[in-house]
Amino acid sequence: MYNDDMKDLDQERADRARARRVSWSVQRCPPGAGEPVGTVLADALAGMWQLTVDSWVLSGRIWPSYSREEMPGRVLRPVSGG
Repeated sequence: MYNDDMKDLDQERADRARARRVSWSVQRCPPGAGEPVGTVLADALAGMWQLTVDSWVLSGRIWPSYSREEMPGRVLRPVSGG
C-alpha cells in the first residue's frame, strides 16, 4: 500500500508541475537584439546565485557540504505519447 500511495503522490506532483508549465511564457529575441528585460543572461544568473546564497545565510541553515553525487533530488521526465 505504501508504494501505491507514493506512486499516487508522485503522479499528483507531476500533474501539478505539468499544469504550472502550461502558464510559462517564452520570449524569443533575434541574435544581437539584446535581452527582452534589458539584462544579459549571464548577469541574471549571477544575480540568482547571489540571491540563493543570501537567502540560505538568512535562513540560518548550515551550507551543505555534500558532493554532487550525494545531492538530493529527482529527475522528472516527460511522459511520451501525450
